[in-house]
This record gives sequence, structure tokens and C-alpha cells, in this order.
Amino acid sequence: MHPPSRLLRIAAPAELLSLAVLLANLATVHQRELASVVGPVHGCAYLMAVIGAATTGTGTGTPSGPATDGARSDRTAVLLALVPGAGGALALRRLAAGRARATRGGDAAGPRTEHAPRAAPPGA
Repeated sequence: MHPPSRLLRIAAPAELLSLAVLLANLATVHQRELASVVGPVHGCAYLMAVIGAATTGTGTGTPSGPATDGARSDRTAVLLALVPGAGGALALRRLAAGRARATRGGDAAGPRTEHAPRAAPPGA
């Protein structure tokens, strides 16, 4: 599992922070100038978060073809990134959790082991 891209690590908090500023502005003073500046920043951060989630783990490939080392983007992370506002942060969290599972030795999709049957209680 590849780490989240630098683009996603920067865009996710920027998306969330810009949304908070927009909502606070809307709930309080509603300055149009502030909204006209922060709105495009939020939109750009949203698009960068989606692109960052989609390109994380895809690899660069070779001139003869795409990367074949099993690297691919996490579809769930990409779908989470499409959620406006907090999607970048959700995708970042999913990718970080997948990387943590991979470093612990488990599969990125979770462990695929059979559960042992429960032992009988004492005295049964």
C-alpha cells in the first residue's frame, strides 16, 4: 500500500478549512468579498483532493506499459474524496489506515483468516 500523495495531504485539510470558513462567514457576517475569495480556493482544494486520491498508489509505470507491481488506487478512497467538504479528509484517513494495516502485515482489505472455534466454557 502506497502512502497518501503529498497533493492529497495538502488538499484535504485545505478543503475542510475553506469549507469551515465559508460556513462561518455564511452564519455570521456574510461578506461577499470573503466568499468570492474562499469559494474558488475551496473548489480548487476539492478537485485537488479528488485527483490526489485517484492518483495515490497508481505508480508511474514503464514506457512499455503500466505499473505491474499490484499498485492501484483505492476505489473507496476515490469515492470518499468525491464527498464535498470532508471527502478529502475521509479519503486521507482511509489511505492512512490501509497503509497501517499493510505495515502490520495484514492485507489492505483486512485479514483473511478463519476464526478459531470458541472453546467450551468451564464446567460444560
